[in-house]
Amino acid sequence: MTRREIAAAASRYIDRKVRTKGTVDQGWQGRAWELYHLIPEVRFAATYVANAMSGATLYAGRRADDGTIEPAPNGHRASEIVQQIAGGPDGQAKLLGAFGKHLTVPGEGWIVIRPNSDVLSPDAPEGGHDWRVLSTREVRQQSGKLKHISRHARP
Repeated sequence: MTRREIAAAASRYIDRKVRTKGTVDQGWQGRAWELYHLIPEVRFAATYVANAMSGATLYAGRRADDGTIEPAPNGHRASEIVQQIAGGPDGQAKLLGAFGKHLTVPGEGWIVIRPNSDVLSPDAPEGGHDWRVLSTREVRQQSGKLKHISRHARP
């Protein structure tokens, strides 16, 4: 089996003002979720991508001059941080799988991390963090800050 590598990036938002250029019409994303629920082939495609993403292994590394990724050694601070993402490999597989569906259907989503002492999730360690994948319908900008909008509708 060949090992394929992918580099990823993210933005971090912590109770600070969010600057955007106007509002974005995301009506087509709502329609995409409707089609996901109505058309089995759309669900199949999203499930296929989610399953593929759940099989990925996260690790810390550094890009070498030749373009390859050199994994950080065990015990390195970056390796320790990656090992803690979503509570470890099982939580990472679940998180990546959930995010895969969001990348397939609306093309974007949010990974939100909160201290478990704030949310009391049974899925997160007591002193750990609760990692959630939220749809773009569940995160909105209000007064320049990002807010979680509780939705009972399924994504």
